[in-house]
Amino acid sequence: MPRVSQEVAARNRARMVDAASRLLREGGAEAVTVAAVTDAVGLTQGGFYKQFESKEALVVEALELAVDERRERARVALGDAAAESFSSRSMVVESYLSTEHRDTPAQGCPVSALVTDAARHRDDDFGAAFSAAVNDLIDVMSDGVSRDQAIVDVTLMVGAVALARAVADPTLSEEILAAARRAIGRSGTATA
Repeated sequence: MPRVSQEVAARNRARMVDAASRLLREGGAEAVTVAAVTDAVGLTQGGFYKQFESKEALVVEALELAVDERRERARVALGDAAAESFSSRSMVVESYLSTEHRDTPAQGCPVSALVTDAARHRDDDFGAAFSAAVNDLIDVMSDGVSRDQAIVDVTLMVGAVALARAVADPTLSEEILAAARRAIGRSGTATA
């Protein structure tokens, strides 16, 4: 059997990390199985073990990719805010507490998607990566406010998205998101 080129191997690795990142945000760490990842990208399980030391190593890398993607979306939102004379925090809050973010966890922020999962992994590499993701989100929300206020706002945003995803009543779900947007706006920290 011919060897795979380094370029193809790197591309396969990136595809597996991307698939694992989506699976992680949709179903938590337990959803990221070797079979699920390799099936998602059309590779064999043997190909997985050539790329990753363990499933746990892949989960951490997938979480880091999700943070990078969230950071890039925030950067774009902040650029749009400057162009449209909105506050950067306001744009992040509106995007984070949106129906679109609630409905697309596989493309959304890993913090709101994994908050309950992370509690079971506080003492391992996943827990450390999750803590870094929370700190990164706090840093994004610290623009022009104290760290305490940024922590309060992040707590409200993450909790609101997690609850809005969890409730079965669509009206209640929308009310949760809207109430969180208003609460952050009332604190005077997210309005233009």
